[in-house]
Amino acid sequence: ADLPHTIGFAINEEEAITALDKAISIMQNRLDEMRSKGETMFAGADVYVVIDELGFLLQSCGQDALKRLTLISQQGRAAKVHLLMATQNPSKKGIPAAIQQNMTCMVGLSCKSDIESRQIIGKSGCEFLPKHGEGIMLTDDWQRIAVYMTPDADIKSRIAWWMDKSKCV
Repeated sequence: ADLPHTIGFAINEEEAITALDKAISIMQNRLDEMRSKGETMFAGADVYVVIDELGFLLQSCGQDALKRLTLISQQGRAAKVHLLMATQNPSKKGIPAAIQQNMTCMVGLSCKSDIESRQIIGKSGCEFLPKHGEGIMLTDDWQRIAVYMTPDADIKSRIAWWMDKSKCV
């Protein structure tokens, strides 16, 4: 939450909606700037909206969050505002079609069934991946990619590095 490049951070429903509104505001400002210049792609830095548990967000904020996420998924790419979302619940309720249709890449880790795999990446295959923590994921274009678990100590070290770096600026 305190990293220098973090624009917003949310731990409750109200903060989540505020953070999504901030992302939409950035996106709209960039789209307006692009229109005024006749450009089709924003030339500045990328902004990432990271959602750790999509299912919980949609359950707790409902249509308020869904409308905002759908808007970002539909218009954010040109403005370089991107969604990175994770869910423990890869059901139809967990990943709404309005959002799923606008994702440029979907990645699945091990799941219980081919139904869950199809919900995540649009095809079967994730149900055959090694179980959690064994480091393989499958993309929607059939790439198998090795992923590694980052130890908590390494994460804390990187956060400390960023915090120290921000004091120098």
